[in-house]
Formats: sequence, C-alpha cells, structure tokens
Amino acid sequence: MQADMNKTLFTTIVFSITTSAMQQLGKLVDPTQGKTAINLEAAQMSIDMLTMLQAKTKGNLDKEEETLLKNSLSSLQMNYIETAKDLEKCAPAPDKAPTEKA
Repeated sequence: MQADMNKTLFTTIVFSITTSAMQQLGKLVDPTQGKTAINLEAAQMSIDMLTMLQAKTKGNLDKEEETLLKNSLSSLQMNYIETAKDLEKCAPAPDKAPTEKA
C-alpha cells in the first residue's frame, strides 16, 4: 500500500510543478490572479526542479512514472522555447542612440 501512496504522491508532485510552469508560461490562467501572466524565470525554475527530480530518481521509477516525468519535461521545454521566441518577436526594438554629427 505504501508503494501505491508513493506513486500517487510522485504523480501529484509532477503534475503540480508542471501546472505551475504552464501558468508561469502564460499557457494557463493563474487562479490567484484570475488571468494569464508570463514569468520566464519562474518557469525555468520549475523546469529545473523537474530536471533535478528526474536526475535524483533515475533508476527508481517505474515505466509509467518515468514516462510521465519525461513527457512533462519535454512539453514544458517546448512551451518555454515557444514562449521565449514569441516574447522576443513582441519586444520593442532597442532604442538606438542618435549619433552626433560634427
């Protein structure tokens, strides 16, 4: 029974971090704010937490848990890149300082 509980807890942790990251990427509404907002630094931290979890649990997960973690990470990484590129496109061009002419 403890193994079942651990599997449920592991799944809950992965889903929780994944959901947070999707909110941080502006892909889901943040229920605390009632709107979407993008925070790439926070999203990167969430992705880093899952990457650490993957490294620390290597060889200790069953196939289903391993697949869940791998797929969650892949999805988040792709969404992160997509969001970062979209933000880059929308960013205003840096102001060019006028050059002085003598």
